[in-house]
Amino acid sequence: MIKLFSRFIPALIFFAIPGILASQSSMSEVYAVLQQKCMPCHSNAQKEAGLDLEGTGLTTNLKTLNVYSNLVGKTPGTASAAARGEKLIYPGRPDKSFLFKKINAGLDPLLSLAQNDGQPMPAYGGPTMNHNEREVIRQWIQYGAKSNGVQFDRDLIDDYYTNGGLQSFPDGPPPAPAAGEGFQVHMGPFYLPKGGEVEYYQKYELDLPANLEVNRIDVMIGNDSHHFIIYDFDSPNDANAVSAGLRPDPYHAGIGLVAAVQYAQDLILPAGTAFHWEKNLVLDLNSHYINYSGILPLQAEAYLNIYTQPAGTAKQEMHSTLIANPNIPIPNNNTLITHTQNIV
Repeated sequence: MIKLFSRFIPALIFFAIPGILASQSSMSEVYAVLQQKCMPCHSNAQKEAGLDLEGTGLTTNLKTLNVYSNLVGKTPGTASAAARGEKLIYPGRPDKSFLFKKINAGLDPLLSLAQNDGQPMPAYGGPTMNHNEREVIRQWIQYGAKSNGVQFDRDLIDDYYTNGGLQSFPDGPPPAPAAGEGFQVHMGPFYLPKGGEVEYYQKYELDLPANLEVNRIDVMIGNDSHHFIIYDFDSPNDANAVSAGLRPDPYHAGIGLVAAVQYAQDLILPAGTAFHWEKNLVLDLNSHYINYSGILPLQAEAYLNIYTQPAGTAKQEMHSTLIANPNIPIPNNNTLITHTQNIV
């Protein structure tokens, strides 16, 4: 009996570990917020608008996974949102996640409900979320709305919303191009601890209405940004091979360069030229930030104002390439170095 018992204990330990890990996931943080603030209207019994945010299952982990399956990639029951191609939760894109728009309440001032989208949540005087709780849901979406694993630092979010922090755009989001002139792309926000540094990539579906031309890209980044690079995928298949949401790895296969800047810069193409962007084009965005503060966390984000014109307007098609020159000597000796070289 002793010998059998000694073999049985590891099996008990093995089966206990997955439950412990699941309880530490970013999805479990989201589930906790939903339970605290959404249950009056979206329980198993209530299911307002057909949405169950309590979940079914014998354990909290199973209920969490059931709620995940009810939300991620699911088409909203609201016809106006469905017509825009939104999902209840669209991995990587809060702006295309209808549930986040319903709870946004000004956290992102550029995201608002349309006329036929119904009331913001919670309705009927239910318990309201604070911006900290809304940010937990937004960050989960930003990092790909995954069912397991920890994608962001909840303590860092709490620190920012409790004690304050630095903003890349302290005056609020920059205005988008006027109607008919173009559109705006937003990457972020993501958060850096004091003295922290991070570089992210993000696949970004444009959902263009038709083939068009781009004659200007205004890249707006904060003072703490190291660089911002815009790539485009060679084909939708290349884009589909890359995971949604913020990612630390480039996975640079099947992409081309659009533009690269090291400071906020308005890139206006020469007259008569334009980038040709096809309707199904998908961008890959690359943002690198450094938090130079030793005291406060940093909220990092970037905006692109992309100006367009009908296909066939430009006389010449513009292309970009990055020409690397490894033959520039810059020794690390605290001395100003001047280098001149003629390149053909």
